[in-house]
Amino acid sequence: MLAPAKLELARQFDELAGTWDARCGPHSSHRSEFAARIRYLRALCTSLDRPRVLDLGCATGQTLLYLSDLAAAGVGVDISPLMILYARRNGTKRVFTNKGGTRKWRCGCVYLLQ
Repeated sequence: MLAPAKLELARQFDELAGTWDARCGPHSSHRSEFAARIRYLRALCTSLDRPRVLDLGCATGQTLLYLSDLAAAGVGVDISPLMILYARRNGTKRVFTNKGGTRKWRCGCVYLLQ
């Protein structure tokens, strides 16, 4: 069980989950910052030759989606169950594949790590 402060934090992010992509995603007013971060991470993935990616605080999984074609696997973790729900929905749009074509997409709530 999470401490009350962490439960409150999860609740606050749950409230933002439905509008997170519009506020912070690739098509939001923060698109230039998002694009710069993605350019850096894509270059890093390329230099590491399809690494496995762990996104802590993944929110709706947008970063993992933009790395899916350059990473061997991706795991997103967030404290907000609703953010994870959106990440899983977004994850059906693109999937990671290894050389054998196996899907390697996972998202989970931090509650599972307790």
